[in-house]
Amino acid sequence: MAMSEEKIKFYGMLAYFKAEIMKMGEKERKRELQLRREKRHLKKYEDSVKNIYDYLLRVFRDAKTGAYNVGNFAPLMERI
Repeated sequence: MAMSEEKIKFYGMLAYFKAEIMKMGEKERKRELQLRREKRHLKKYEDSVKNIYDYLLRVFRDAKTGAYNVGNFAPLMERI
């Protein structure tokens, strides 16, 4: 059962378009994963900055009130 040349070209074009659509889907998926990764890293960075800021506020508040244990960095290192 031989196929005509037009049918062969047509099926070749269909396969090519299907491959292009699959590539576009892969690119979109990769872009989505990259955005998720960046968002996760940004959240982690924001949390670290917030922890440091909160710790510094607490240290200055303790220093202002004359607390004895000012400047203990162990709790800060555990939270980062």
